Amino acid sequence: MKLTSENLPKNPFYTSISQYAANHPQFFQWRKEKTDHYNHSNLVDKALQLLKERIRRGDALAYFLRGQLYFEEGWYEEALEQFEEIKEKDHQATYQLGVMYYDGLGIAANAEWNI
Repeated sequence: MKLTSENLPKNPFYTSISQYAANHPQFFQWRKEKTDHYNHSNLVDKALQLLKERIRRGDALAYFLRGQLYFEEGWYEEALEQFEEIKEKDHQATYQLGVMYYDGLGIAANAEWNI
């Protein structure tokens, strides 16, 4: 039995998004109109806004996620405060507190506090 496959097109209509965009300038027109729409700062602000709303509704996970966002952004004092607030209810927050205490993030390093 001889295996065969379908021949690839010799002249495909478009081989990539970049080729399509090069031939259709309106493809990226929205990007020119909203130059700051997708920058990091705006995305972080939007994430904080959404988390605040989820916290207002009583979503327990949102508390941890806000602390984690603070941690990832390097806002260690805020992260520490957030994790301290929920450490009794969330084991992930307790773990993050241990990491922060051990590494001295947002507070002076103290391995004994980690225990």
